[in-house]
Amino acid sequence: MSRASRISQVFMSPNITVPDISRFVHLNEVAPDRYEEAGFGGSANVFTGKYTREDGHVLKVAVKCIRPKSTDESEEVSKDKINKKVARELSIWQTLNGGRHIVELLGVFCGIKSIPSLVSELCPWNLQEYLERKTPRPKHIKMLTDILCGLDYMHCGLPSGPIAHGDMKLGNILVTPDETAKLCDFGRSHKRGDPRGEVSHSSVLAGTVRYMSPELFDSNLHGPTPAADMWAYGCIALEVMCRIPPYHETADDLEIIRLITNGQPPSDRPKGARASLVNDGLWSALASCWVKYDRRPTPQECLGQILSMMESGDIPASPVLPDLFPGPEGGSIEQWPDEIPDLKTHLELEEGIGTIASSVRANVWIATLVRKFRGTPTVAIKVPRLNTMSTHRHNELEHVSIPRRPPPAARRPPPV
Repeated sequence: MSRASRISQVFMSPNITVPDISRFVHLNEVAPDRYEEAGFGGSANVFTGKYTREDGHVLKVAVKCIRPKSTDESEEVSKDKINKKVARELSIWQTLNGGRHIVELLGVFCGIKSIPSLVSELCPWNLQEYLERKTPRPKHIKMLTDILCGLDYMHCGLPSGPIAHGDMKLGNILVTPDETAKLCDFGRSHKRGDPRGEVSHSSVLAGTVRYMSPELFDSNLHGPTPAADMWAYGCIALEVMCRIPPYHETADDLEIIRLITNGQPPSDRPKGARASLVNDGLWSALASCWVKYDRRPTPQECLGQILSMMESGDIPASPVLPDLFPGPEGGSIEQWPDEIPDLKTHLELEEGIGTIASSVRANVWIATLVRKFRGTPTVAIKVPRLNTMSTHRHNELEHVSIPRRPPPAARRPPPV
């Protein structure tokens, strides 16, 4: 039995096979044991790499590696949970594979600490990054229709029945070089027949709270539904057109949950400059996604409304002017408090160590604090991760002139 067959049987059901392409995938290494990131999610790292096909053609790929949770569990138990999680996502993704608006799954990769990783086509942007592009201008309406085509395929285009995505948001929609929007990240997706507890939603905060519909907070619900995807779609559409996130007036997840469960819609109709970007017909289409679950439109119904408005000229393909909403560089930066010292000239980074921890919002670096007559303690530096396009994203400290020290073995001995 080939290695590919063994991997497929371990991670998949007998009627679905996903090839093990580990031997043909090479991650892009930026330093010893450090790899180029393509993205960073709540439960996984995504690295870039190259996949050599059987015909010799080389593809750029994304490798999604599930992170073990920081718990008291043994390594064996932790790996078993990851294997089950990967197997489930692979099963759903393989069912969806081949859809024009679904990111293509290529296989599995077992080269990172023996943890199975998911290999897919590499897209240059997620939707958040794509919308920040200045030139050429983003194709806003095409993004809306592409997303609906992807949801229609998931909800109505499969012989095995509907699959709910379960975590629709800008970060889970990728854009290809030819500007086609594709859905990705099916770790919280739900299909007919899934038993209770099968989906990773052990708490109400398992999904992205801002995009969650009221019924998802019902303890009797077995999992995400197509109707919940359409609620989230309305949020995404408003964000695409007007750059207004759902429940943008608060940063508190618990307050957002209170607003959702009390029947507050994700947004009022935009006012001011943004009001001109959403006419009556488009606002009606978006607001129809935020009614009771059994009255929400299907993707096909919503798509029909938008296409009709495009044909009549009621909405342009790219309505947002590049200078309509100033970027962060247009605002002033708050002055650093005088009582907090700037330690830049007192820090040394140890060569070859780099980050010691990463999260969705920050990296943590290890360094030495050098101060005269006060010792040289080892310290941690927490560096916020920049919410910017991947081409401009970096670890920040790599671009700061902090001295690097050689590792201990390479240091010169003190003079005798």
